[in-house]
Amino acid sequence: MSSPEEPLVSLAALLERAGLRTPTLLMLEVFGPIDVLSSNLVRFGMPFVRGTRIEAVATALGEPDGWGELRQLLARDD
Repeated sequence: MSSPEEPLVSLAALLERAGLRTPTLLMLEVFGPIDVLSSNLVRFGMPFVRGTRIEAVATALGEPDGWGELRQLLARDD
């Protein structure tokens, strides 16, 4: 079984390759205070993504800590 952070690592890598690291990180910082609300919105949409490629990402972001993990992944200097 994969760890919950693997989909977030893949998402961060995809955003990096697309050149969207900085804009995404900026948006995540702006919306950081409402991580719990964002997680609830993702949970609300879960029935619509079940069985799709993004289900694992949505599951990870359905937890408030998932947004912080994604923020950390994008902020790190490799």
